[in-house]
Amino acid sequence: MENRSHDSQLDKCGHGILVAVATYNEIENLPTLANAIHTALPTADVLVVDDNSPDGTGQWCDEFATKSGWF
Repeated sequence: MENRSHDSQLDKCGHGILVAVATYNEIENLPTLANAIHTALPTADVLVVDDNSPDGTGQWCDEFATKSGWF
């Protein structure tokens, strides 16, 4: 679920920013959250840790990462 086609946003010390999101059955909320993160931190890396959600959360993340180029 990782796509590094951009430079990571750096903090004052030169470190990249990683936003980690733990999910379980969050397919209805994830599109809104992903876009809010991207709006606030457009070059940050996003790591989604899904606990094998039966609602398709993990599959949505895989597909969105392929399409978005930043997720």
